[in-house]
Amino acid sequence: MAAPSLPRGRAMLVNPLVNRGTAFSHTQRAEHSLEGLLSAKVSDISSQAARAYAILANLHEPLAKYRELAALQDRNEYLFLSRVAGSSG
Repeated sequence: MAAPSLPRGRAMLVNPLVNRGTAFSHTQRAEHSLEGLLSAKVSDISSQAARAYAILANLHEPLAKYRELAALQDRNEYLFLSRVAGSSG
């Protein structure tokens, strides 16, 4: 049985299970019709995770942190899991 094909273009960016945001390389952007849909700069997942952590670190209420993490999961499951797995507190 053939593997299911991945969505392309905007459909890929709205699917949190396959969206990597700006971590898509230039080659991946071309392969998946993402050119022009993301900023030109490629940002690896660790840089994205650092930005996500900085946002969370500035939130002091548990409910605000929960909402931010839930929104992150809704946008980018890969980044969410890297943030949760790499979280130290």
